Amino acid sequence: MLAALLLAVLAALPLAATAADTPPTTSPWPDATPAAEAVEDLGEVEVTGEQPGPALWKVTLPASATGPAEPHVLWILGTLRPLPRKMEWRPTAVERALTGAEVFIPYQPDIDVKAGPFALVGLFFSARSAMKDPDGQPLRETLPAPLYARFTALKARYAPRAGSLEKRRPAIAAMELYGEALDAMKLSQRLDVEALVARQARKRGVKVRPVKLEMTDPKGVLAELTAIPRAAELACVEATLVRMETDLGPMRARAEAWAQGDLTALARLPFPAQDATCGDAVATSPRLKALLMQARAGWLEAVSGILREHRVSVATAPVQSLLRPGGIADQLASRGFLVEAPTTD
Repeated sequence: MLAALLLAVLAALPLAATAADTPPTTSPWPDATPAAEAVEDLGEVEVTGEQPGPALWKVTLPASATGPAEPHVLWILGTLRPLPRKMEWRPTAVERALTGAEVFIPYQPDIDVKAGPFALVGLFFSARSAMKDPDGQPLRETLPAPLYARFTALKARYAPRAGSLEKRRPAIAAMELYGEALDAMKLSQRLDVEALVARQARKRGVKVRPVKLEMTDPKGVLAELTAIPRAAELACVEATLVRMETDLGPMRARAEAWAQGDLTALARLPFPAQDATCGDAVATSPRLKALLMQARAGWLEAVSGILREHRVSVATAPVQSLLRPGGIADQLASRGFLVEAPTTD
């Protein structure tokens, strides 16, 4: 249960992102535009049927007297969430790369929770309790009045019958409401491109090597996760509401651009501050911050090492970090690799 919870947190957050990378798009709560006025009337995402998906970044270790006798190549697929729920993605470019590859490195880590069966049962019930406000207060008491008004306006639009949200702690309530909004737009966070690539890799006999993270104190991690400072949690709620109020149209456009392999259109669409703001909230936990940093550094070390050892390899990474100045592409270039972004015809 705890491993699934942490994987959900890690999957929702680009591990290479920080709030400093994304300019703030929010205003103070008393002056924020009410959701009823800010949310435009949007249709659902219409991307259905087979789509090509994005092209791949090419990372090369050139042949040299001190290096490999022939160039080594790493192909990176930029992933995106959410995506159209009914989309059928035919990963032709990925399949082509996997055909000659020796290793696939997923971006999301493999978390090993060191706990016995009885401890895991206790953690399961603790995790369920952590969904509720630690002081037992209903949501209308824990959110500032202007923020609560915006939450209720969005709830009336996307989850009018979800009475259980009132009993959740603020960040959990906001994330569950966000999920309802995505569902209304026929978008999904559950479409796991990385898992699809891993299945394709195994079919071709390609080794799948995720970064391994070991959690030796799961109870302590859960305690820190439930003790996130209220100010940081409310900042995450604010960023999530702003995304529902202002980003559903761009979110749809991003999903369509990704599905159709239009990197130029995708690069023109700014990514919202929600992931970085909520990531900063999670990172107030020393243990979780250490896990995030370990996962980020571990992936870079893994792909760097595998690129030096293997002639052809494939990896996945969040497309926003590949596109962002100072992100993954720039970090790999700083290590001496030649990085080429996909071209859009």
